[in-house]
Amino acid sequence: MANNEFRILIDSLRIAMSEDDGHSIEGSINIVLGKYTNNWKENTYSPLNLKKLYYKGLNYSAAKKVKGAVINEESFRKYIDSFSSSDKESMAAQLQTVNKDAIQLGANAVPYFCVNLLNELIEEAITGQQKKLTKSGPNGYLKKLFLMIHFHQCLPK
Repeated sequence: MANNEFRILIDSLRIAMSEDDGHSIEGSINIVLGKYTNNWKENTYSPLNLKKLYYKGLNYSAAKKVKGAVINEESFRKYIDSFSSSDKESMAAQLQTVNKDAIQLGANAVPYFCVNLLNELIEEAITGQQKKLTKSGPNGYLKKLFLMIHFHQCLPK
């Protein structure tokens, strides 16, 4: 299954959130979007829709609402920068799975990486270029297995 980068971002931020802020998925998403924008209101999305965003990733409608709430990158960056160094190191380890640059993500880079990642996710959702989650059930496994066997049979001996 493809990575749900929005979920990974939220999960990494939940590492450092206080118990009050990070105890629920919905609350965590509202805090993140509230720090990322100037005008995000907690009742913008129902708890059910916030969970859908968490499990399925950002969609066009949500991305447009976030963008319409006036993005404030500096506020979001400062919020993440206020986390402890050990929290940022834990976040860096978790965010490494979505780091497209192969270099190791350092704790000091986490605030900037999170801002850039959320910007990218918003733009991908709006332009329709985000990666779709794929289910790799038995058929997906068999197709991969078939391709591997076929590939090995085609190699010169």
